[in-house]
Amino acid sequence: MLMLKLNSLVDKVYVINLETATERLEEVSKELVRNNIDYDVIVPIPINNIEIENVNEYLGWNVYAKSLSLTTQKILEDAIDNDYDRIFIFEDDAYIRDELFETSINNFKQLVDKNRLHWDFIHFNYDNCKSLSIEKFYGFNLCLSGSLRCQAYAINKQCFQVYLDLLKTKEMPIDWVTRIIQVDRKRSLLDYTKPVFQKQGEWSTLRNDVVDY
Repeated sequence: MLMLKLNSLVDKVYVINLETATERLEEVSKELVRNNIDYDVIVPIPINNIEIENVNEYLGWNVYAKSLSLTTQKILEDAIDNDYDRIFIFEDDAYIRDELFETSINNFKQLVDKNRLHWDFIHFNYDNCKSLSIEKFYGFNLCLSGSLRCQAYAINKQCFQVYLDLLKTKEMPIDWVTRIIQVDRKRSLLDYTKPVFQKQGEWSTLRNDVVDY
């Protein structure tokens, strides 16, 4: 069990989970309880009657990805309404490398305490980031070229409204929206060690696709 709780650093931890995915919730619950994390389950927006645009423009953009975007908007609205400072979002297919995660949480605490960088996101898992800062910010690298993957990430208050506004206006997967913010604002961090991971060959949380990366 972690000596330092993630909940001491964020106002709320959200877990996105389909009501029908009971086994997935059981699995992610084991991961979170083992790492001393309290969480609230958020049920995704139903895919019924969801209309999407740009279907062929972005890989993985479908009704499932649109549901995830709408659900993330609901989370951000909750954070704004409650005047939260920081939140953390897990998708229900997250698995945790305990020792690496503990190191990350301790690094996160130093970042919060020192407030050295006015960061937007901290990604605990990522894909397709081709350029990182050489300088580390309490164990985290600055993501310069943008990355993909919103499976486990912290969001800072300064980015709530920016992120929400883009999600409302952009018809694309949330990974691509976060990438826009990462590249434009140069304030997003990631943990190079990837303390959270996704098992190969499993269904992703909402997209109708199997994970093979």
